[in-house]
Amino acid sequence: MHLSNIQVTGYRGFAAAQTIYLAVPNGKPGSGLTILVGPNNAGKSSIIEALSFLRRPNAALPLDDDQRNGRTNGHVRIAYQTDQGSAILETRAGADAEWTTLPNGVVPGQVLFVPSRRTIDRDFPLGTTTRAGYAANSPDSAQRRTQASLFSQRLNVQDSTKERFAKAFSDILPSPPSWYLAKNDVGQYRLKITSSASAHSSDALGNGVTSAIHLADALHDFEPGQILVIDEPELSLHPAAQRRLALALLEYARDRQIVIATHSPYFTPIEMLPNGARITRVAMVDAECRIYEIRESTREQVSRLLSDTNNPHTFGLDAREVFFLEDSIIVAEGQEDVVYLRRVFDALEIFPAASFFGWGAGGATKLRTVFELLRDLGFRR
Repeated sequence: MHLSNIQVTGYRGFAAAQTIYLAVPNGKPGSGLTILVGPNNAGKSSIIEALSFLRRPNAALPLDDDQRNGRTNGHVRIAYQTDQGSAILETRAGADAEWTTLPNGVVPGQVLFVPSRRTIDRDFPLGTTTRAGYAANSPDSAQRRTQASLFSQRLNVQDSTKERFAKAFSDILPSPPSWYLAKNDVGQYRLKITSSASAHSSDALGNGVTSAIHLADALHDFEPGQILVIDEPELSLHPAAQRRLALALLEYARDRQIVIATHSPYFTPIEMLPNGARITRVAMVDAECRIYEIRESTREQVSRLLSDTNNPHTFGLDAREVFFLEDSIIVAEGQEDVVYLRRVFDALEIFPAASFFGWGAGGATKLRTVFELLRDLGFRR
């Protein structure tokens, strides 16, 4: 199954209907990757939640008042368009949201959601949970809580997939620690990590390694036709690990759909736009969540700039910070302009409430392309 778009109405901050179009894999690196960016409280997590509802294509969804937008009188409608037809999850007269149009071709567990809160229980019974079972039965993401209890059973990695798990783990951490499951005195199990000559339990484990274990689990048995949704993959990861994970996701996204919500420039590979990747900005405008997409004409202009070897850093890491800025962007012609304008501001003790776009547009002829990109993404100043 491939998901082409979602329209959200009445859910959390989305009063008026807003549609997000998803990248569809075509065999090229990053082609199936959709990146959600934008400031805090803009609505990214709400879109991630709407995606995760597909994990249970035949179950009603209880919604409390905080999840319903008052401007729609509590009416919520989420419409999904897949390559096998449409599906609609909708409330009726203030009741739970129900599937009024069933998602054909969607089976429980086809969508795996990795939350931003990633923990591992200290003690847990030994069990085996399949990917589909874990995805379909883990707590609703709308409750914004951890999936720790059920995730512990995923640590009993089967022999047939241990090699794939180890590879996914090493794709994120260059020297991943060794680990095993140890039985305690009361018949429960603990995750044990070996470091140097000692071993310690998961409660003494750093958040970065815990996060990497969750992500490695999500990737190691991820198959074409499934969808992986990750909320803030960068949390607790060292920048080097973020870079490694970002590169790994590009490879997986050759033939699989991946959707991430992020605040890290490492996960905004604008150079993948020509391959089909999508970068979508979510922003709060007039107390409503809005979705902003990059137009096809702008994508073509950006693609031409990416091939300019004389100015390869126009959309480098510094420039990608723009995806996470609020309104008021200063776009200069080149890097000297950025350097000296800052000096002028400092000398005059002027501190503009604005941020520079990277180190300039890379030339006067490229200013318009940068302006078009920022306008498409909803920047107004």
